[in-house]
Amino acid sequence: MMTHFTSNFAAEPAACDNLQSILIKRPQSPRRLILTLSCLSFAAVGALVMLAGCNSNPSLEGSNSPPKLSMAADQESGDSGTSSNLSAPTVIKFEDPSAKNSTNGDDDEAQFEALIKELRQTFREADAGKQVDFGPVAAKVCARVETHINGDNLDLASQVAHEFVAHGANDAARLVFNSLHKIAENIAPGMFQQFAQEISTAGLRQLDSLGTKPEISGQLVGGGKFDWNQYRGKVVLLDFWATWCPNCIAEMPELQKIYTKYRDQGVEVVGLSLDNNRKDVTDFLEHKTLPWPILFDGEPTLGQWDNPYAKQFGVMAIPVTMLVDRTGKIISIYTPVDELPQMLDKLLAQH
Repeated sequence: MMTHFTSNFAAEPAACDNLQSILIKRPQSPRRLILTLSCLSFAAVGALVMLAGCNSNPSLEGSNSPPKLSMAADQESGDSGTSSNLSAPTVIKFEDPSAKNSTNGDDDEAQFEALIKELRQTFREADAGKQVDFGPVAAKVCARVETHINGDNLDLASQVAHEFVAHGANDAARLVFNSLHKIAENIAPGMFQQFAQEISTAGLRQLDSLGTKPEISGQLVGGGKFDWNQYRGKVVLLDFWATWCPNCIAEMPELQKIYTKYRDQGVEVVGLSLDNNRKDVTDFLEHKTLPWPILFDGEPTLGQWDNPYAKQFGVMAIPVTMLVDRTGKIISIYTPVDELPQMLDKLLAQH
């Protein structure tokens, strides 16, 4: 899990659980695109909030709650929900949660729930095959997270941005990642700033990888160097996984079926382990043989998301299967296993 990020994310589990149940695409599938962005991923280091938040703001010493950050656009007028507002100058201020009355809190919770409802409906329509304009709801997410920087809103923005990518709404995803990037540049150093910076950096790196021709190198877990040249002219599934990811393991049987069906048509799978302990991978492979090569480039001293392959491709949630076409270009970032046969049939028919 993403244990190197924290905030007051763990303080309101009900709201976070609501996000997970609503925003995860195709909940009946074992794939969880935003597995690592759940509230529980931040709970392990929740105690650091006091160090990174309260202690960095002397004016709030003695408060029982970590301060909330908020960022208001420094402009006389304008719709905060428009994309043009993303480039507006900003003024940072600290807010003491105890200073807000219950009425304002209720209003904000109602607005939060209304946005969740709209997001749910938007994703449902997209999954039903309807043409959906993700721009307006993306702008609302940006407006919310930029005007009230707190754990729930940052978590919402990061999850929604990844869901936009999963739905192929790359412009909407870029809008939200750019919003998080702007937040990281304008707020004081701390856990919120670190979260916004690392999520936006990774997300934008993912989006920028589309259409590029990656170079894959490294050591095979069984020994020897991996030769990417052997895969030129083939369709390749880059499967990012780890032994500590239960959903990665759960989808492997289906991925093996796909590999068996399409291998003779020039489709290959390359596994990129995000484990940082080689023994974890070798022990796993002793009990479950995989018919494709597994690359390993981890180190025990690295964080889970500091793995070189995660850094190279901006991976912050697994399982992720990137699809590389025969020209060597990445054409899909999040490729759900249940959609792979249809995508592969279409892709192979073009050649």
